Amino acid sequence: MRSPANPDADTPFWDRLRPILAYPMQFEALLTIGLLAALRLFGQFPGAAGWIMNLIITVALLKYAAEVLVATANGNLDAPTGYATPDAVGWNVLKVQVLLWVVAILSMIALAAAGAGWLSILPLLLVALGAPAALISAAIDGDPWVALNPALWLATMSRIGWPYIGASLLCLVIMISETNAQRLLLPFVPGPLAVIVHYFIAHYATVVTFHLLGYLVWQYRDALGYEVKQTEVRKPLPRPQDKDQAILDQAEARVIEGDTQGAAQLLGEHIAERGGSDVMHQRYRKLLALHNDAEALAKHARTWLNVMIAQERWRQALDFWAEVRGADANLWPSDPDQVLELIDKAHELGRPELSLPFGSGFSRVYPRHPTVGAVHHKVALALGRHLGRPADALKLLETTREGYPKSKALPDIEQLIEELKTDPRVRGGA
Repeated sequence: MRSPANPDADTPFWDRLRPILAYPMQFEALLTIGLLAALRLFGQFPGAAGWIMNLIITVALLKYAAEVLVATANGNLDAPTGYATPDAVGWNVLKVQVLLWVVAILSMIALAAAGAGWLSILPLLLVALGAPAALISAAIDGDPWVALNPALWLATMSRIGWPYIGASLLCLVIMISETNAQRLLLPFVPGPLAVIVHYFIAHYATVVTFHLLGYLVWQYRDALGYEVKQTEVRKPLPRPQDKDQAILDQAEARVIEGDTQGAAQLLGEHIAERGGSDVMHQRYRKLLALHNDAEALAKHARTWLNVMIAQERWRQALDFWAEVRGADANLWPSDPDQVLELIDKAHELGRPELSLPFGSGFSRVYPRHPTVGAVHHKVALALGRHLGRPADALKLLETTREGYPKSKALPDIEQLIEELKTDPRVRGGA
């Protein structure tokens, strides 16, 4: 069983893409990459002086990036506060990067000269796939020649499995995004500031990439045989273990093996028989979404909504149902009465705007339901008083009065109609 050094650090990297991409926004990382980007102005000097300055800054950046990788590999998701790694690490990482691309380019040229055709791009693809393993080794082991050994790459790939391929592709996406961001932004940035922005984006992408690789080591530390350095591990406040942790661990093991269908089935059966924690429900929905199982997602959404309502977790229920209805406007609760119940709670808790997505289409699907008038009244309240659409609210109420003359909500509807008729935006045709 794993014992995470950080409360979030045992979550698979594909479930943490947002915090991984936002990692350089931490103060220490932001200060470092921003300062190094500003120093790039000195790299604009002509001749050898500028070239040497850029080389020194690049080594400093890679040294910091390596420190990020090592800290993350030890389970610490906070950006490093200083340069704890030796200077040689930055040079080693730079050597590995340069040699990787030199080998790839020379191999491509040789294959092209031999008439290999499209096969000449194969070395580039192999280097792109092996680069993450090489950079991890260069940062942690500090030996560039070991890092460049293809046998090490293959061993790393085989131990981690398909998530390694996913991480490699994500590194490629980050690199492409870096180039696109520079191309889109730089035409609008004047003079020397363009230099700073260009390198800030590049430094940001580098730190994100090394943090991702460090997280990959942490996530698969057991498979890689990596020994976490306890002195570098962030110590979180104690937290209670999820009551369904044993089942969640079994499901995660199946996911790592590539059996995501089996993981979804395991969680679904447990939820059906015994219920489950919020973490289990969320994980189950992610697995269903992975397989585009719309029917199972709809069934689970109704079930989980019933649980939230029964436990009177109304704020969570409103957030969840707003997300569900945003994805599928044709999905309704298992009990039509819950529509008005949710809308009433939305008004009570200061979120009347949810009346529209919750109630839209209700009279079409349930034309004879006794709460249609009350639902339309609440929707009109939201339109007229909170969303600045009194004319739409009045039109809805007048249609409801005509179509549902025996509704118990008719007195409230009549009163709101009279109120809306005095609104200057209605009288002025707004």
